[in-house]
Amino acid sequence: FKSTRAYPEMPHGWRVTFNNEEAEYQADEIIVYADGYDESNADLFEGIEFPGVTDPKQIIRLGRQYYADALLCREEYSFEVDFEHLVCTRGDRIKCAHPVTMWGLAQGRVKSSDPDEQVVVVDNPCPMIAGKSYSIRWRDDENNQHVRPVVTDEGDQTELSLSDSGSLPSKGDVFAFGETNEETVDLVVKGIVDRGEFLSARLIC
Repeated sequence: FKSTRAYPEMPHGWRVTFNNEEAEYQADEIIVYADGYDESNADLFEGIEFPGVTDPKQIIRLGRQYYADALLCREEYSFEVDFEHLVCTRGDRIKCAHPVTMWGLAQGRVKSSDPDEQVVVVDNPCPMIAGKSYSIRWRDDENNQHVRPVVTDEGDQTELSLSDSGSLPSKGDVFAFGETNEETVDLVVKGIVDRGEFLSARLIC
């Protein structure tokens, strides 16, 4: 697992050159300003291009997205996975659990589930503390994700009682366990590299 964080000096605006379809595709320039800046106070600019884009409105939208990415997506993670990388591709948003960064409290595979008792047995112990709420997220064999709340049972548990009603995981499903809404984090796949033996690869997110 590797993490890097950038600390760029954010420009006040981006000068975007493009062929403007509203001006008979002549070369043109639009300045997309960062938050809090306009023509009266901006003096630090960078140039960017969006090849093939000719609509001025789309240029502004892309410039704003570029600004948001530079401001909010400063951290890059890379980690090795087995054949799990086969379920995603570049640009996908994924749910990730990882012990190094403590994203979630436990991950693994479902060993069995009991629809009558609403109990799920997993292959890794799930730690719980009294007074906190927990949930389990799993992915079924059709790549759909499900989340169910778990009845808090203090200690390290491999048998989880689910509250409310809903679907149950099947044997072999991948699961992630953690505090409610914190069993995973959202990442965006930037690249899939270093493919190796036994369908392994490194994800860059």
